Amino acid sequence: MKIVNIIFLVIFLSITSIGCDKSVIESSDFNSDIIGDEKVSDKTDSNLSDSDIFEVLPITPRQMVKKMGVGVDATWSEVPKKIADYTQKATKAFADKGFRHIRLRVAEDNVSKVWDYLDNQIKDALKYDMIAIIANQSHTFEDNPTPQNQAAWVKWWKDMAMHYRDYPYELMFDLIVEIAASSPLSNEPIDRLNEAYEEVVSAIRATGGNNKKRIIIFSAHKRSDPKKMDMLKIPSKGGGYLIGEFHEGYASGPKKDPSKSQYYEFGTQKEIDNITQRVKAAAEWSERTGIPVWEGAWMPGNYNKGDTYSIEEQKRFAKDFVGVLNSYHIPHAINATKKFYDVQTNEWTRLEPVVDYILSLKNQ
Repeated sequence: MKIVNIIFLVIFLSITSIGCDKSVIESSDFNSDIIGDEKVSDKTDSNLSDSDIFEVLPITPRQMVKKMGVGVDATWSEVPKKIADYTQKATKAFADKGFRHIRLRVAEDNVSKVWDYLDNQIKDALKYDMIAIIANQSHTFEDNPTPQNQAAWVKWWKDMAMHYRDYPYELMFDLIVEIAASSPLSNEPIDRLNEAYEEVVSAIRATGGNNKKRIIIFSAHKRSDPKKMDMLKIPSKGGGYLIGEFHEGYASGPKKDPSKSQYYEFGTQKEIDNITQRVKAAAEWSERTGIPVWEGAWMPGNYNKGDTYSIEEQKRFAKDFVGVLNSYHIPHAINATKKFYDVQTNEWTRLEPVVDYILSLKNQ
């Protein structure tokens, strides 16, 4: 009789154990979309609970910049035509090339419209082992930083943070893509900008989940000028999970006009010094504050203003530009996907040799 009771007890415990393991099985649902062999579905559920992803430790900013490597700014999260044309193939193409992070620039003020496409784009990036960065264009707030527009901007980020609160730490938030030199937010002293950063970082942290220790990226005014970073006040709720972004100077590529500070044509020491001055300013700010930095947007050529650099000239500039960044161990993102890849045809453009060359310059 005792033997029978023992058998029944073993069976009962086995059934209970299987029931307890259900949450473990369910927790793989989100990850199977990201790392499984099957193609991600066109529409996926983004309202993830804690049981939908694996438990992972937060990624420190120092660890993150080492993981970021070479990245790219995406227009398929920003431009309506590109949004419509986007498929997972585009993200896979960049990941297969060796890109390790993607800055998903968002221009839509209505967050509920953004999630329809951004959820899948983020999951596609994570599936192919790319760090995803949501970057808010913030045009309304940037152009007219009234108290009402600031409140709406903070709410945008609060809603966005709540939506993605349980996503993996490989997702980061980039508060403002760029503050134009003409924006009132660039007026010095930058009290309004510092106040906005303080408010929005506190709001994001308050949403809980992984956002308590998710990395938040912030930048200086006047087109993310590294020489202006000392004017930034570090948000009190940063909690040690912040990265500083800079890109002023070469976001739209070098210039062949010798009167411009972005002048680059022959790779002379003076031309390289122009690059170094900006990067060094960011590196020195990082050293003083303990906050790592990232070069968030640069072009190998002047694609938007004449496109006058040959492929070989672009490679020469890339070698010097990336060489300076690598000497300071700073990750970087090229600007932007539409210049290098046709999302409608899923083919690389004539600039593919430039892409391959840049990726060969990875910081070892």
